[in-house]
Amino acid sequence: SVKTIIGKGIKLEKLSYQFADWNRGQAENRTNQLIEQYGDKIEMIISNNDEMALGALEAYKKSKYDKKQWPIIFGIDGLDDALTAIKNGEMQGTVYNDKEDQALEISRLVVDIYQGNSMKNHNLQLGKYYVSQYKKVEKSSIDKFIK
Repeated sequence: SVKTIIGKGIKLEKLSYQFADWNRGQAENRTNQLIEQYGDKIEMIISNNDEMALGALEAYKKSKYDKKQWPIIFGIDGLDDALTAIKNGEMQGTVYNDKEDQALEISRLVVDIYQGNSMKNHNLQLGKYYVSQYKKVEKSSIDKFIK
């Protein structure tokens, strides 16, 4: 997160904050506008999901900029397209949202609720929320995540 980066002593200058409604196409359009406005001053793009990060990546692929001039791009979710982009050196990272773990825990919860079992065996926050552990994905660890 930005707070983590700042906490490490790295100074940031926010050029813009954009909404793209979790949508790749909208993120591509917004990034095109940012490229037009800021040119090569954009050094990093942090997206709240991989779809938007991939939209930013598409904008750079279609831009006049050489791959070496692209900013660092991060997303969240661990989508297959993002994992491929990381492996290809087009994105620098994502945070893996463990959908398999979530599905498994949901099925366990359903069985226990149906059978009238206690919820104490489930690690529920505030007694009702299950949160999977997110995992950092970068090029050095990408092969653990690509299936």
